[in-house]
Amino acid sequence: MMELPKEIKTLHDDLVFAFYELDEYSQIFRESEARIDLLNKVAPNFFAKLNYLFGISFIMTISRFTDPEHQLNYENISLEVLQKYQTDLNEVDQKTLTEKLSTIKAEEKQVRKFRNKYLIHRDRVYALGKNDIGSIALNKIENIYNLISDCLNIFNWHYTKQTVMYRGMRTNPGARSLLFYIKEGVIYSELKARRKNSRLNEEERQLSKFKDG
Repeated sequence: MMELPKEIKTLHDDLVFAFYELDEYSQIFRESEARIDLLNKVAPNFFAKLNYLFGISFIMTISRFTDPEHQLNYENISLEVLQKYQTDLNEVDQKTLTEKLSTIKAEEKQVRKFRNKYLIHRDRVYALGKNDIGSIALNKIENIYNLISDCLNIFNWHYTKQTVMYRGMRTNPGARSLLFYIKEGVIYSELKARRKNSRLNEEERQLSKFKDG
């Protein structure tokens, strides 16, 4: 058993975070219609903006993974670095890796174009609506992430004799905790509205150390 080369370990760590972020997005926006109703009741503009920012992050994440390894005088750690280690693999894994990387390259074209035209530049033609790339479907993001995980797992197995379930690595309850307390707050607000007792409401508020937070 060997350690992953540092470049591949960096890609591994980046993908762990990418799936973690995707999982947070799913917890907030994809669990149920009731969840969307809750968000719209509490802060619709804020959560619409958060939804947009998640989308930008997904697009930029894929763009970083699929950047050229060499750009002018700069070097990137992207999926292209895997080709340096490809000869360490057996023939079957080399063929599989080549096929996966080729599929990623085809899948990421729309994502990269969206980044170039809308995010890192304000392209005149696209800004004025004379051309349109179309929205990036979330299942395209998920598919590319899964293809990247397939590539990395070829090397995980080669070097460590283990594979990683990237989508299953949930280590932080941040989004779920936030949503729990939003729901609790809405329920308590409804309770106060029903009982119509401002004195009791104020007494309960004063008991909390967060009353002035």
